Amino acid sequence: MSTHLSEVLAAVHACESKDYGSAGIDFDSIHIGRLQSLTVYISCGALTGNSTLKVSTGATEGTKTTDMAFKYRVVGGAFKAASGDIFGDVVSVASSGLSLVAATFTHKLIAIDIDVDAMTDAQPWVTVSLDATATVLNVSAVAVGKPRQASHTQLTVIK
Repeated sequence: MSTHLSEVLAAVHACESKDYGSAGIDFDSIHIGRLQSLTVYISCGALTGNSTLKVSTGATEGTKTTDMAFKYRVVGGAFKAASGDIFGDVVSVASSGLSLVAATFTHKLIAIDIDVDAMTDAQPWVTVSLDATATVLNVSAVAVGKPRQASHTQLTVIK
C-alpha cells in the first residue's frame, strides 16, 4: 500500500489563484462518476464585498442545471495564524448558496463537501461558482476526491 496521498486521492486544480472581483468564476467542472467522495478546498485571500458561492450539477461539463445544498467547514484563524489549520463545525447551506462575507472568510481556508449520493445519474458533473458581486475576490481552489477504484495513476475526472 502506498503512503503517498497523490497515489490514493484524485486532485484537481479547480480554480487558479486570481482576483475574480466584479467578474466571478466557474471552477473547473468535475465528473463525479469516478469518485466516492469530493471535497473542494477554497483558499480565500482579500475579499471586498460578499460574493455568493454555489454548487451546481449538470449533464455535461460546465452546465449548471441544478443548484444543490452542501456542507462546509472553515478554519478558525487566518493564513499563518496558529488556528489557520483547524476546521470549525460543519455548516449546512441551502441550494441558494453561501455568502462569502469578507469579515468571516478573508484569508481563510474553506472545505466544501459535496454529497455525491445526492447527485442524480443524469447530472454527474459538479461545478462550484462564485458570482461577480465582490469587487475584490482573491481565491484559488483544489478539489480532492476519493476514487472509486485505486490506481497508481488516477483516471481523469475533468474533460
